[in-house]
Amino acid sequence: MLLFTHGDRCTTVAEFDDDVIEGLQRRARDENGKAILISQNMTYKDWSMQYAPEQYKKYYINSNCAPSKG
Repeated sequence: MLLFTHGDRCTTVAEFDDDVIEGLQRRARDENGKAILISQNMTYKDWSMQYAPEQYKKYYINSNCAPSKG
């Protein structure tokens, strides 16, 4: 039996136990634009304070456009 028909919108989301995702890392860019690995728990504000180029730090940290942790 087919559960989905043409035009249906659906998605698949993986579910992991906490012990599996504890040490995971994700990719980000450093101040030179080079890809680096950072902790998955690093917030946007933490990243911008540590890796954003100096001339942009004021914008990243004070911007209302920065993603909020929610």
